[in-house]
Formats: sequence, structure tokens, C-alpha cells
Amino acid sequence: MDNLSFLGASNIIKSARFKESRTLILLSSSSIFQLEIYLKAQSALLEIDLEIKNIPFGALKQHIITNDGDSNDNSILLSPWDFCPSLDWRTGFPSRTLTLSEISKEVESFKNLLSQNKYASVFYLPANVPPVTRKHEDQVNIELMLNNAVNDLGAIVLEDNYFCLNSFLASGCPIGGTSLAEVAKKISSQFFNNQEDSKKIIVTDLDNTLWSGILGEDGIDVVKAASEGKGFLHFIYQSYLKNLKESGVLLSICSKNDKDLVEKVFIEKDFILNIEDFVCIQASYNAKSLQIKELAKSLNLGLESFVFIDDNPVEIHEVQSSIPEATCILFSANTLEFIEMFNSLTSLFPISNITQEDMDRTKLYRSMKESVEVIDGGSNDMTLFLKSLEMKVQFFNRSTGNNDRAIQLINKTNQFNLNGERVDVKEVDAIINNGGSLFSASLSDINGEYGEVISILIDKDNEIKSFVMSCRVFQRKLEFIFLSILLSSNFDTMKMRPVETDRNSAMKIFLTDVFGQKFTKDLILNKEYIDKACPNLDKIFLSNNIKVF
Repeated sequence: MDNLSFLGASNIIKSARFKESRTLILLSSSSIFQLEIYLKAQSALLEIDLEIKNIPFGALKQHIITNDGDSNDNSILLSPWDFCPSLDWRTGFPSRTLTLSEISKEVESFKNLLSQNKYASVFYLPANVPPVTRKHEDQVNIELMLNNAVNDLGAIVLEDNYFCLNSFLASGCPIGGTSLAEVAKKISSQFFNNQEDSKKIIVTDLDNTLWSGILGEDGIDVVKAASEGKGFLHFIYQSYLKNLKESGVLLSICSKNDKDLVEKVFIEKDFILNIEDFVCIQASYNAKSLQIKELAKSLNLGLESFVFIDDNPVEIHEVQSSIPEATCILFSANTLEFIEMFNSLTSLFPISNITQEDMDRTKLYRSMKESVEVIDGGSNDMTLFLKSLEMKVQFFNRSTGNNDRAIQLINKTNQFNLNGERVDVKEVDAIINNGGSLFSASLSDINGEYGEVISILIDKDNEIKSFVMSCRVFQRKLEFIFLSILLSSNFDTMKMRPVETDRNSAMKIFLTDVFGQKFTKDLILNKEYIDKACPNLDKIFLSNNIKVF
């Protein structure tokens, strides 16, 4: 629920079926009105109707003084200016320069005031503070004072990037809009005392997540997770997962790959993790949300206990929108985001004393379920999300000029492959010289460039000899817009003779979507089939983002 929107939180609350009611008293000097709906959404996922009580804006210290001894059931959210009011951005700079000694006394005084009371939970939101002493070096000392005071109080320290000055100045809420759901999750996990119990299993992707490289395209020799070079981040990730597994956290794989190839990688590669470290390996080309739901059922685990990690934002959105109870984390090669991922995981899987039962937990769950059924089915409608990616397609006629990449795609792609046949340059040239054509397209979006990722070879009789697409862009509907362009401007119909191979399960899904059948020979494709199978193409791919060369 980390990326949950205000509307998404509202919908969770509206559709919830409550079994009980609870009251949360959350004290803060700041405005927390915006946070309340996310707290209520978190409780709604647990079927709890949550009432939230707070205090007037800026009245925290007075409340603590006048309600001495009446705080055991209260939670409190603190910020730097609670310890020293002069650190509040909203009041501007004080009329005179403060000394470090004065600030220290105020911080100590407020800490002692809080120490006289017992609170159910104390949370602290770090924030950059104004340089009220006018000395740059004093900023470090102020931060140390605050950290020491917070540690003495036993507070739960939130991430410093949750603070947003714009929000604080505009509404009095110091938490940025994109961080409200995460803060709500941390607070509710303490309030409902379910943090350790809620998260039990990590479901991880493989390609460019557990290892670098794309198994279906690059092959076993290229995928890496070693403590050097391209696979270094993945080595660190695997070592962290191994540590969690030894501490009792369950691990599982959900990947759009072929299971036998996945197992072969673990046999041939000297990875930190091995097959026995996972309770299950799910490898198919269907929606990952469906596979996770089936896994949850087979292991008798609640969906709220799942954490899903993938490098593909489309997969993250598909799972998050279908399973809002689960926590989804995007694996990123950006080192700052990579570090933040571990901070998030550490908060989701707090490790205390490790027992023998913890160390044997994976073996126990593996014995419960050796395999999981592969479910056929579609995913949620992702039209709006795909539109938000602002995908740009460049369409190329590779019948002349440089066609190396288009031919390379045909010869290295397995999963989305019409027939599995390989072709060399001479064969392609012969088809083109005899009246045939070779087309390809590249794709980019707000996340980056993917290059040429789809290719089709057609002979003079409009029969498709090769049709392939990189697995990097599954689920983005590129195959549909690619064929739609061809059938609008180059061909009225195309003949297809699909051949089932031991690798092209993704093509089977496409054929079923378009024709309602799988590898029947002598299919005739026209634009009506494409429009019916994917009616929202014009909403996903804006016309000014499509270029034909």
C-alpha cells in the first residue's frame, strides 16, 4: 500500500466489511488530517473500523501538561520543533540569534516533560531545521541533540525523506503526499501490534532483480549475481534475502520465465541463494497477482503477509492494484533507491531472537506445498496506468538499411515467438528481395529507453514468417499497437501459422487473447481482431507519441 492514492484509500474504506471498531488517539502539534484517511484504510484492510482522535493544531505541549498521567493509550507523533519551538519553519526565524546552549536546554526540558508520561508509541519525524544559531557547524550539533533525545524516549524514527516543507507550509502537515501511506502503515503496525505477524514472505522477481540480465533472452551464461561488476547489487540483494531466510522469513519466486530454465540457473550458478531457500518457484506468463493469490491459498497465509519485489513498474502496479493488502517494492539499480529498499524491508521484517523453529520454517512450508498450480487468467485493467507511462513508439521499416537488431531479436527471443524458427541474414534478404518485408519498433517511457524490442518478418503472400517481442516489455500492449499500425497502413490481413515450442508460452496467451485459441494453424489476422482484443489502444498510446519511419 506504499503508493496508495487518496482515492485508493477512500475506495478501500468504502468497500470494507468491518468486524470490530477501535479508537486511535494520535497526538501531534502538526495537522494530521491528511494522514487520517490512510490510517483508516490500513485498519479497513484488517476489517477494523478505526476512529481517530487528535488535538488542536499547535496544542501538543499544553495537552501534555494538562493531561499528565492520562497517556498510556495515546500515540504521539513528534517533530524537531516540538523539542524547540524556534526550529519551526512556520514561525520564521527568531528575532535574535540563539545559542546552542539555549537550544540544548529546551530540547532537554521537553524530553523530560515527555518522560514523565508513558505512551503506547512515540514516533519521530526527522526534518531539516532552520539555522537559528547562524553557525553552520551548529546544525550538526542540533541534529545530534535531537537524535539523543529521541533515542532516550525510545521513539520510532521515521524516514527523513517523509518531511515535505511545501506541505508543512501549505497545510501544517509535515508529511509529503507521496509518503502519507507509508507513514500510516508504520503507525498502524504499532497500534494494531501486528508488525511482526503481518509480513511473513517475500515474493521476488528474477530478471534484473534476483540477478542481472534477462534469462529468456541473454541465456544462463549472462545472468549474474556476483560480488563484482554488473551483478554486484544483485549479490547484495541475495545476501540480504539469505539472511532473512535464516531468520525465519519465507522466500518465493514469481517470474515470467520457464521453470526448467530457472532451476537450471540455480544448479549451474554459484549463487548465495539456492532452490532449497525458496518455498515455491512460480514461473509462467500469466498475471503475477493471480499466482501470488494461489500461493497464499496453498500456504494458508493472508495476503497482507506478502511483500512483492520486482524491477518492472508495470508488474508492481498490476500486483498492487489487484492485491492492495500486499506491500509492493520496486527494485531499482539507482543506489539511493536501492539503499532505501533495505530500510523498508528492515522495518517490515524486524528480527529479534532467532529460534530453531525460525531456521526450519522454509523446510516446513516446502513440505506443505511442493508446487503451486499455474493459473490462467488476465490481470486488472491497466489502461490508465499504461497511459501514465507516456510510452513512445518508433516504428521502422527494416526492409532496407540496417536490420541487425531486428534479426537479432528473431534469433534470441523465445517466450513471445510465433514459431521458434531462427533465420540468418541470407534468408531474410531472400524473403525481402522476393517482395517480403521486415518491420521493427522501439519503445521508451518515463522510466527510460528500451530500444528495438519487437520485430516481424512477412513474405510476399502476407504470411508472417517470424514475429517476436522482448520479454522486457510484456504487458505494455506494444504487440497490439505494432500490429494495428501494420494492419492500418501496410496490410489488410496477415496469415499466421503459429507453432508451439517448449518456450513460447507468452505467444499462447497472445493468440488466446486475439483468436480465442492457441496454436491452431492457418490463422488470418486483421485489424478487427486487434481492436476487439485491445479496445483501449488509443487511450494507452497517444498519437503524437507514435512515429513511423
